[in-house]
Amino acid sequence: MTHDIQGVLADIDRELGPVLERLGLEPGVTYGKDEIRVGFVPKEGNTRFSPITVVFDFVGLPEWYDATWVHAYVEENSFSRRTLGETEWESWECLHTYRYKTRQSDVETLQWLRELVANEGVVPDGARTPNCIETPYVADLYRLLTTRFFDDVQIDQDVSTPGEVVESLSFVDDLGREGRFSMRAGDAHVTLFVDGEVFQTFEQDHVGRVRLVLRDLRNTPLSSQSVTP
Repeated sequence: MTHDIQGVLADIDRELGPVLERLGLEPGVTYGKDEIRVGFVPKEGNTRFSPITVVFDFVGLPEWYDATWVHAYVEENSFSRRTLGETEWESWECLHTYRYKTRQSDVETLQWLRELVANEGVVPDGARTPNCIETPYVADLYRLLTTRFFDDVQIDQDVSTPGEVVESLSFVDDLGREGRFSMRAGDAHVTLFVDGEVFQTFEQDHVGRVRLVLRDLRNTPLSSQSVTP
């Protein structure tokens, strides 16, 4: 893609620069098919990003067409924050994405965009933010375990492997067995270990499945068993 966006980046630097500096953000550009996305990402040392993204749409336009505010729209991601019991952990989940048309003039668009970015603030960038869960399903599972089964559930997050986040919930059942649900960010499955061995692996499709897994665990006289879905 050869579309030039230097003009709109200069507009952003001029009109949004002070707001971005205050929030610890800087423009981040990504190129897709027939579009260029300008997000507001964390500067070095920061771990939070803006839920606002500007999208320049080039569908049907020649490659030499430079980016302008006329063919831009704005995306706003709406996040839900959940605290996990009395722990210091929290989970942020994107619930919906809203799209807005730009204003009639560049001046109005930039003023509105500046106010929007300032008002919406920043949200944590997953596991890069201390005590922030990467996988929203962990929060669902934590609430089920603590409200229906166990008083003490421990949360752990392993980010020792670059580009990989593994999160786990650990507990001790009535028979003194150590259970641990392990989830890798981006994976569709969750695995339950009992006393260090695989007990069951299943899809993260709904929390209700956990009830059946724990029922099987209570009815299993052995310390563990392996079940492949």
